[in-house]
Amino acid sequence: MSKMSVEMKMIKNELRRAGLPTRGVLMQEFRNMSFKDEKKWYKIKARAHKRVDELSDQFPFAFGEHKRAQYDAEFINRFSVKGVIS
Repeated sequence: MSKMSVEMKMIKNELRRAGLPTRGVLMQEFRNMSFKDEKKWYKIKARAHKRVDELSDQFPFAFGEHKRAQYDAEFINRFSVKGVIS
């Protein structure tokens, strides 16, 4: 799972707990929200972003870092074997 998908799931779960609608979360629609609800939404978003950053620091391979490291190693291997990088 990517960081963005984990963050969106955390945001949706927190919005549900707070009793706020989760429809339009990606578009951030605030048409029918009060200022209080909008403030809650921003706090939830900031908390989820901070938590995902903490988790990615503690568990770097959980958010696709392992695959990216594999691709980087494969890329370097491919060109170093052919003699492009000397």
